[in-house]
Amino acid sequence: MKRKNKKVTLEAVLPLFHGYYDSIFDVSDSWYEQEVEHLTEEEGVTLEEAQEELDTVANYPAARLATSQVIADAFETLFNDTYGTGIKVKFLELDSPRYYNFTTDRIICSITFDVRKIRKLIVEHIHAFKHVLEREFTSYDGFRSHYSNDVEDWDLNNIKNWDVNEVWALFEALCWEEDLTAYSLFSECDNKLDEGFSEAVYTPL
Repeated sequence: MKRKNKKVTLEAVLPLFHGYYDSIFDVSDSWYEQEVEHLTEEEGVTLEEAQEELDTVANYPAARLATSQVIADAFETLFNDTYGTGIKVKFLELDSPRYYNFTTDRIICSITFDVRKIRKLIVEHIHAFKHVLEREFTSYDGFRSHYSNDVEDWDLNNIKNWDVNEVWALFEALCWEEDLTAYSLFSECDNKLDEGFSEAVYTPL
């Protein structure tokens, strides 16, 4: 008898992405420099004119949304190439703080996956799950965790009801197990980050 499909779609913070601020995912500076060079050398405008034009027309929020889509797609490919689980990742929104003192950008996505497959993997690599929980959810002076750092408190039979941070921890652990890092994700993006940024940055404000 064919087993019933156990796929669910849950929202999650995208694993491996640690924000744009001062990170490898921020391609705005390289784009700006290239555009200034093009305007001054090819169009014959002054440096000040080039900078003024770019500062006036550049739609950085739209460009960030475009690159966030690229990053979400790259995570889907990277994870499936590693585990062969056939997950589907859909970009939903970019959550950016007003100030970067205590937090950073988060890509919120939906992940469609077979609960049985992912549960089996996390049970096989429970040490990785323990590591991520202790690393991310241990309270200390200045930080009070809202999640337990004890793996025994996490009900793996109730994954379908987990929130965005709990689902993040699940996939983050499996990434850590295979030494996948932010740089792995960045490499998977290839040149699509620059392309996505360049195409969207001139979206009318």
